[in-house]
Amino acid sequence: MSDKGTSKKVTRVDSNETKSPTPPVDSKPFVVSDENKAKAKQFRFIAIAAWVLAIGAEIGAIFLLKKVPVPMLGNMLKDTRTTMKQKI
Repeated sequence: MSDKGTSKKVTRVDSNETKSPTPPVDSKPFVVSDENKAKAKQFRFIAIAAWVLAIGAEIGAIFLLKKVPVPMLGNMLKDTRTTMKQKI
């Protein structure tokens, strides 16, 4: 590379070094205890139940929003005015 007049220090790394250390030879594999298995099963059940409940709430909201809206106060006033005009 050409010198661009920078004062930064360049550090070079030898490529012969190992990139990651090797694990110890006498390492034991991870063993899950029965208590942790039971807790994981409980958390999975809670997650599934919450998911089903949320999907049910979404479906319920969709069906509620598809219904004809309830007459509001403004609509009732309009209806009473038109019926009064028809009587006169």
